[in-house]
Amino acid sequence: MLPAAGTKEGQVVIWDFDTRGVAAVLNGHTGPVSSVSWSRNGRQLLSGSEDASVILWDVQQGKQVLRLQLGSAVLRVSLHPRGPPFPALAALAEGPPVLLDLSAAAAAGGPQAQGEGGRTAVEPLPLVPEAPDAAPAPGGRGRGANADAGGAGPGSAASGGLAVFSKSGDVVIGGQMRGALTVVDTATRRILDIVRLPNSARVTDLVLNRKGDLLLATCQDQRVRMFELAPAVAGRQGAAVAAAGAPGAGGSSNGDGGGAGSAPMPAPAVQPLEPPTDAQLAEAVGNKVIKSGSLLHGESGLLRHVRDFQNAVERTPWRTAAFSADSEHVVGATAAKSQLLLYIWNRPLGNMERILEGPKEGVLQLAWHPLRSLLLSCAGTGRIYIWAKVHAENWSAFAPDFKELDENTEYVEREDEFD
Repeated sequence: MLPAAGTKEGQVVIWDFDTRGVAAVLNGHTGPVSSVSWSRNGRQLLSGSEDASVILWDVQQGKQVLRLQLGSAVLRVSLHPRGPPFPALAALAEGPPVLLDLSAAAAAGGPQAQGEGGRTAVEPLPLVPEAPDAAPAPGGRGRGANADAGGAGPGSAASGGLAVFSKSGDVVIGGQMRGALTVVDTATRRILDIVRLPNSARVTDLVLNRKGDLLLATCQDQRVRMFELAPAVAGRQGAAVAAAGAPGAGGSSNGDGGGAGSAPMPAPAVQPLEPPTDAQLAEAVGNKVIKSGSLLHGESGLLRHVRDFQNAVERTPWRTAAFSADSEHVVGATAAKSQLLLYIWNRPLGNMERILEGPKEGVLQLAWHPLRSLLLSCAGTGRIYIWAKVHAENWSAFAPDFKELDENTEYVEREDEFD
């Protein structure tokens, strides 16, 4: 495992996790690096900076593949999970998140390059208006949020927001600064669903688990909300594979018609997601009756709320949250600037199991090791802390007669002991 982090001096530092030594230092940004994102194969790395640029790196060769200048400071970047070629996401300090076509930008050398379907290499993510009772902004030339290309769409001028790819990369889940989660088709840029949050809660962080079927939305109303993704959102390719391997799909099924020599049943096809029309979007956004949940699909929405994680007694505000490697636990970092506190909950039961207390400095980001029971927390001072379970050595398990001593004692050898 090679952890990577950005510095205030504009460097991207990569460590060797086993030796704790620096494996590489990448220089290219002129401002503080705010976010990094690995490719799935670990050969490329995308970094975003407050100098309003994103850089795609070839990690093995230690050189820049592409540098793209955006119009605002970059807060967060994310690479498409199925690249290359790499689409990417960038959350900006001003304006909505943008979808980046890095291959088109590399070929033409700029953000105005034309990618697939005639789209530019940098395209704002279509989002809904922040105000729950606001009507969608009219799109350019009479086209709304679900116009194929060219229209501004609702929320295109909204300030701030976050976005993450689904595990398959087929859809993007966008979290606006206030009150809504938006599911957008990556290929067509069309809105598929809008999920309204209670109390118009402002979303400050979005994190998916490794399987891609659960989402954590950190909100400013002292709650970390967990959502379950519909199979079509969690991964269309994964849904098809799961359907093919489900009980009854093969000849070894124990069902009524599943004899030893029976032919395998065809896997059910994953239904395509049909985007709503502009009229349906306008009606959904203007709906004041639904206070929370899907505005387009009701109880069968693409994001189903499961539970909230919170400290109801102290009403603790949260900075960020993350899933454990097996998704059995959820860890949340408090937003306190002068204290490092991590709360760990049991994900299926929802109860808090442990509080980890560290030095007197705030947390900026969390990362759980994908294979080991290790947690990394990046503090505001620049230090990265590694949290692990302390294993007590039990020597008596190997030698039953072994006696543990609190301090050294003088041993007197018997005359015939070693003869």
